[in-house]
Amino acid sequence: MRQALHTRIGVAPLVLALSLAASPAASPARSQNTNTLPLLRGTPSTSTANSSDVSGSGATGSAAQRGSTQTRLAQTGLAQNVQVGATSAGAANAAGDEPPLPAPVPPTPTGQAGASTRPIPGTPVEAQTRRRFNLTTPPNLHGIVQRPVYVATSPDRTKRQSQLPPKLSGVSGTPDHPASTDPVVSPAYTDAELKRLAAHKRELRDADPYAPLGLRIGSLYVTPSIEESVGYDTNPGQVQSGKGSRQSRTDAEVKLRSDWSSNELTADLRGGYSYFPDVKGSNRPDGDGKVDLRVDATNDLNFQFEGRGSLTTQQPGSVNLPQATQSRPLVWGYGGSVGTTYHPGYWTYSLRGNIDRTEYENAKLADGTTLNQSDRNVTQYELRARLGYDLTPGIKPFVEARLDTRQYDQTFDSSGFDRSSNGLAGFGGMAFEFTRKLTGEVSLGYGNRSYDDPRLKDLRGPLPEASLIWSVTPLTTVTLKGSTQLVETTLAGSPGAVERQLGLEVSHALLRNLIITGTLGWTRDQFQANPERDTTVTAGVKAEWKLNRNMVIKASFLHTQETSNVAGRAFGENTYLIGMRWQY
Repeated sequence: MRQALHTRIGVAPLVLALSLAASPAASPARSQNTNTLPLLRGTPSTSTANSSDVSGSGATGSAAQRGSTQTRLAQTGLAQNVQVGATSAGAANAAGDEPPLPAPVPPTPTGQAGASTRPIPGTPVEAQTRRRFNLTTPPNLHGIVQRPVYVATSPDRTKRQSQLPPKLSGVSGTPDHPASTDPVVSPAYTDAELKRLAAHKRELRDADPYAPLGLRIGSLYVTPSIEESVGYDTNPGQVQSGKGSRQSRTDAEVKLRSDWSSNELTADLRGGYSYFPDVKGSNRPDGDGKVDLRVDATNDLNFQFEGRGSLTTQQPGSVNLPQATQSRPLVWGYGGSVGTTYHPGYWTYSLRGNIDRTEYENAKLADGTTLNQSDRNVTQYELRARLGYDLTPGIKPFVEARLDTRQYDQTFDSSGFDRSSNGLAGFGGMAFEFTRKLTGEVSLGYGNRSYDDPRLKDLRGPLPEASLIWSVTPLTTVTLKGSTQLVETTLAGSPGAVERQLGLEVSHALLRNLIITGTLGWTRDQFQANPERDTTVTAGVKAEWKLNRNMVIKASFLHTQETSNVAGRAFGENTYLIGMRWQY
């Protein structure tokens, strides 16, 4: 008898609560506080607001009522929790212990900040709990009934979760043909799953079947390539009366990019060597590379770090090396940058500091003597500040100021001039994007450079710059670039030159794997306090035939013509190359 009494005492509160909720006189506020299952992390709470559906599941309910109740509960995804609760209560009664009733979840004001307003049909208590604890739920699929997954997360993870498809467990059928569901609670996406899904989305975005996939090393993607070409150069020495030579060209490149949810690391390293067996003094290496790291402090603030380097050679017979040499002297350049960008709302604030170093190799002249060029080694320190405003999503005007100083290792050069200087420049421009077909940046500025040597006049002039990309069609792209710089010189009495450059490139895909590109280039050096003026014009065409993701056949032709108002400086050159690139 004592065991039966305990059983009745255990069942009575549950039956009484269900009966009161089923009564038409029960108020909405009272029915909302009848939640009898605790809210657990990772599992949705169970609402009994529609208590009339479960009132027939007691000892006095009929089989038809229980069947109807289970059908409606399955449609709202609550049947399993009710069954689990009933089983637990029955087990406790059978053991003679009265299960404690959990505290009800209090209602949450609808105007609470950060609350979601999207209701969950048939589960008002779950909706209130979700709003109160700022819980997330994946979107519902059309035609498939699913249970929401609640996980308290950070705002950044919440944003990433909202962009992913819902993760279901125990769901059969398709969106067009809904099927029955087994409402099993699925856990939230783990960090590893988020990374895999993000990588999968990037692969889907990359629709080029001929692009290299790269090697994955940890969280980094590395894309190496090597290219070998052979051909002929009519004037590898780039002198007025030079002779031609066969040419062998080797290029190697390594690209790196990170696969991180925030922050970014990229690198692009390239090196090459041109070998001319018939004119050995013209052999020359070249290369450049940079490594960039972006650290996202907040959604509006990030820091940028960059390391860079370059390798090139001097041209014998040029204005800065007029003597004939046995080989082409090397020129090294290396430096780094540290910057930050803050973008609160419509305004953008950027600050960047640069340090660059240039060193020149001593030249071995044709008569066997050595020309010391250490007086040309220089270090430049520069500070850039930019203020921009998002006028529209596609138009962003800006102003920029640049301040720098150039310090030479030696106070006086070979001509007896002190070429250390200070520079100041200001720019105003606009970055734009029109219908995703025309993007770029244009600016107009003015620069002035004053030298420590009073005998050298200030080097000054307008500094227009432009970079445009025009996607004429999905198969044709036009790129235009222009820049102006104040460059150094070794001409006695001249402070330097204003160098202007223009470049045009038109690329067209004849086939998906056959791309033809035409190029035009123009460069002019106008020296101040000196009548010399040098102009270089280039024109070329190249073709790429992509056999697969790993092999590309290449062919190119380049014509170079340099003219000068100084006798002996002009020359012409034609270069023909054909080769193959292996990439991974």
